[in-house]
Amino acid sequence: MTTNIDVEGPWKGFPAAQIKTAFAKHMKASEYPEEFEGVAMGIKPHPERNVTIIKDEIEVSAKKRDGHNAPCNICLTRNKWRQEGILVADSEGWLFLVGSDCAKKHFGDAVFNKEHRRYRADEEEKTGGEFLLKRIDHIPDLVAYAQILQRMASETSNPHSSLHKARKAVSVFRKAVDKDDGWLSVEGERSVILPDGRETTEGTFEKVARIRGRSVLKGKNVAPDKASEAVEILERFGSTEDERLDVIAKAEEQRKLAELATAYRHAVKALHEVREIVQDFRVFFGPENFKGLEAWAEHRKCPLDIIVTSSGNERTLEVDGMRRRCVINVKPLMEELPDKPACMD
Repeated sequence: MTTNIDVEGPWKGFPAAQIKTAFAKHMKASEYPEEFEGVAMGIKPHPERNVTIIKDEIEVSAKKRDGHNAPCNICLTRNKWRQEGILVADSEGWLFLVGSDCAKKHFGDAVFNKEHRRYRADEEEKTGGEFLLKRIDHIPDLVAYAQILQRMASETSNPHSSLHKARKAVSVFRKAVDKDDGWLSVEGERSVILPDGRETTEGTFEKVARIRGRSVLKGKNVAPDKASEAVEILERFGSTEDERLDVIAKAEEQRKLAELATAYRHAVKALHEVREIVQDFRVFFGPENFKGLEAWAEHRKCPLDIIVTSSGNERTLEVDGMRRRCVINVKPLMEELPDKPACMD
């Protein structure tokens, strides 16, 4: 049975948000979106009417529909879609329920794509605003935490640059971490008995020490920049609740809520990464790691002509060919990391 859409539909004059709310209520009680009031059956939309997407990414369960997907209500093709359904309203209050392919076919690529971009942008703005308002009270704790991490991240710069002056050693350490699960080895040999009974020797590798702290061995230390960027983003929100609300309100006026929410997420992600990097530095320059490095360096078959020492808060490395030995004060790195704010878990 087709629908006469030459007359006003039941949703004429209703805002899209109200239709969306009513549709959501219907879907809580039914697996049949095509039975929602105002869905025009078996007739194509008038090409001269404006269209508005009410809801996209509609899903149905074929198991709860006697094994059938949802139909395109325009061409009445059954078993058409089960995900990415789209509810569209025309300017006279009639609704059309289609999949993405049928939407482009019946409304035209240009018209549908333009409206879909508009809808997605609005949804992202709405989601961004809700996201920020839920987290507005967390920002002071995040700022305080980020500022501590920023200071600790800055303390990684000198140890990183000093260590990387010992390029031969860093190359060996990096290979151990990347390929040998952190194990520093030396060449050895063992006796083996051949099938004919003769005894011979074969080369082996003896694991001496296992090192950790991959971030320290990377050519570029990104922790200081990432921490500074996170602090800069979070400090944009201001220092009081009123200032934070003003920032969000201004972003809403400029349609930049989604952008601001993305920046917030980026800052939180950066703080997680910075914490991991700082912890890597603490582990690499820690007493246990350097004790292993010393044992490896002192082994008579160590492949490098290297001297490693560790005393209190001082670590030193000296590799043959260097102009001077690396002397690294690790006291700032050994400071305990602050607890993560609960909102980051």
